[in-house]
Amino acid sequence: MRLKTLNSSLATQFETTEEQAAAKFENVFWFCFDKLDPLTLDEIDRTAELTCLLQRQLPKIAGRTDLVDAFDERYFDAEDDGDEKKAGLNFRLARIAAALVMWAGSNSSEEYAEAAYEVVMSSDEPEKTAIQYIDLA
Repeated sequence: MRLKTLNSSLATQFETTEEQAAAKFENVFWFCFDKLDPLTLDEIDRTAELTCLLQRQLPKIAGRTDLVDAFDERYFDAEDDGDEKKAGLNFRLARIAAALVMWAGSNSSEEYAEAAYEVVMSSDEPEKTAIQYIDLA
């Protein structure tokens, strides 16, 4: 589980029932979402599959790896062009989309933990974000 490499205490919180892990993912997701910068929120508003996030609703995008791939491709293109701002934006969006795709298709506590890892990685400082979440939980 990749979440253990980021924060073992947070990973341990997912060692529970599937239902509890699903609820934990949602808590982690919204905690991270609330830390997003205005530029990322603007891009979410322009992305049809993600606009419902602005109304605090998680989109059902199981299997939509094409969305993740599109953001990842934009990230790599921006990296190649040396555009750090655009690269960071698309990295965050790719991680958010990956988290939601994983969440929508999750069938186990481990899969919810993987989805949580992705959304925590969307933050500017993932290690710090994980610690802040644990401190508030």
